[in-house]
Amino acid sequence: MSVDFVIKILDELIQAKLGYRLDNLQREVLRGSWQGLKYPEIATEVNLTEGYVKEEGAKLWRLLSEVTGEEVNKSNFRDLTERFKIDNSTINPTFRDNGTLAIGST
Repeated sequence: MSVDFVIKILDELIQAKLGYRLDNLQREVLRGSWQGLKYPEIATEVNLTEGYVKEEGAKLWRLLSEVTGEEVNKSNFRDLTERFKIDNSTINPTFRDNGTLAIGST
């Protein structure tokens, strides 16, 4: 599974549940985290301060935790997304009664 596909799926899930899309910085934090980059490296790539990127990253992990119903953070993000069995041909998220994600998770 590619990082671009994961970003697309997460963007669709957030859109379906919360009604808005990932912004550019959130996408770059996801991309950098997928690649194993530290916040200073991500900050350099996006030309922003480390503190700001780290703060926005923390907000992103909380958002993803809310959407997926699982604890998501920078260090477990890739493993959690790879646990989802997502068919590349369909993006059809559903949600349980409690609002948590029900898309082929194990």
